[in-house]
Amino acid sequence: MSTTEQLYRVFYISKATRPMTHGELEDLLLGARKRNAKLRISGLLVYDAGNFAQVLEGPRESVQALLSKIGNDPRHEHTTVVSEWVVEHRDFDNWSMGFHNIHERKEPNLAPLREIMRTRRVKETGVAYAFMRAFCAGL
Repeated sequence: MSTTEQLYRVFYISKATRPMTHGELEDLLLGARKRNAKLRISGLLVYDAGNFAQVLEGPRESVQALLSKIGNDPRHEHTTVVSEWVVEHRDFDNWSMGFHNIHERKEPNLAPLREIMRTRRVKETGVAYAFMRAFCAGL
């Protein structure tokens, strides 16, 4: 990335227009990884029972264009940007797109993230983002 490009991060939530099968999620992820590698975008996608939470980071123009494309994707609805900001470094630099399907997971510490994904109400952005970062550390 050139010194004139800003590194930008967006955290958003959305709802799937219908429940997605394991195969559909794999297809979505494969396409995202190919596209994101070309665009120099990294991030993490979390899926739970028809709801998505995602962090995208990379050059500002690329991230904003991708977010617009996601907003128009027929697989998503109610796309809500939770937070967006300019950053100094990537938190998800090892992943063109990391993925976790938490639908079957029972850990009680996932309840706040699930609540945000289900209701689309965020009381504290930092708490929601902290859950996304925790997946990097093996939550």
